[in-house]
Parts: sequence; structure tokens; C-alpha cells
Amino acid sequence: MTLFQSEALLLLVLLCFSVTIFSLIFTKINILPETNSGRTSTIDGLRGILALSVMTHHFYITYIWKTVGEWKKPENILIDNFGGVAVSLFFLITGYLFISKIRKDEVSWKQIYISRIKRIIPLYLFVFLFILAITLLNVQITASNYIEFLKWVSDWILFKGGSFQNFESGLVIAG
Repeated sequence: MTLFQSEALLLLVLLCFSVTIFSLIFTKINILPETNSGRTSTIDGLRGILALSVMTHHFYITYIWKTVGEWKKPENILIDNFGGVAVSLFFLITGYLFISKIRKDEVSWKQIYISRIKRIIPLYLFVFLFILAITLLNVQITASNYIEFLKWVSDWILFKGGSFQNFESGLVIAG
């Protein structure tokens, strides 16, 4: 077993232990009011576990990058699957939940699209402003590179991403 495989196993054990402890704590403490909002708590629980899996996958890749200096996919199959399988299951759950919405007698497509936009755009703007701030702390904007900076900003606003003045701004949020 290599060093990275033993660390991956340790991360997996810590993840399972943390989920178990937090589950025990939060089932004893009712911090949320009981409402019948149409949510399925078991699906919410599964989504939480999947989110932790994706977070573990990203953390491990970032750890390799910080310690070894390489941005690469994990050699450990288990940690590698924490990302891809969890994201695939997220898409399946989203499809299941979306189908239940459109199977209703009256489907308001306008309302569905508006709700999606209201959920996605604020987070994307926050992430963009975060990337902008980190980039501006690392790169000087001058009169000679101002047009390039505006192109970089427009690329990020249009979901293209990219680097500016050899600063890999995408790595700010990659892990």
C-alpha cells in the first residue's frame, strides 16, 4: 500500500466516522422546524453524503497538488470514484425530483426556469467575485493589459473561465 493509498483509506475512515457522529448528534437535536414542505429527508440525507464524497474527492486532489505539485486524478480508485459516482448520482436524483415537478397537471416552465436562475446566478456571481478578488491580489492591471483583463472578465461571466497574465485563476476554485 503506497503512502497516498493509506492516506485515502484514512480519509475514508474519517469521513465515515464524521458522518456517523454528526448523524447521531443531529438526530437527537431537532434544529429545524418540522414542516411538510414536500421534501424527502432520506433523499436529503443521501445528497448530504454525496456532497461529502465530492468534497473528499476535491480535497484529495488539492492535497496531492499542494504536496506533490501535480494536479492529477487520484490513483486510488475509491477516492477517484468518490467524485464521478457521486456527481452521477446527483444527476439521477435531480432528474427524479425534476420529473415529479413536471408530472403535475399544471407545469409552469417559466417558474421552473426562474427558480433555477435564482439558485444558480447568485452563487456564480459570488464565486466570480471571489476569483476576481484573488486574481487582483496576484496580478497588476495596467493600461497595456486592460483590454486583456476585460476579455478575461467577460470569459468568466460567460462561463468560459481562463487565466490572466499567467495566473491560473481557475485553480482558485478547482479543488
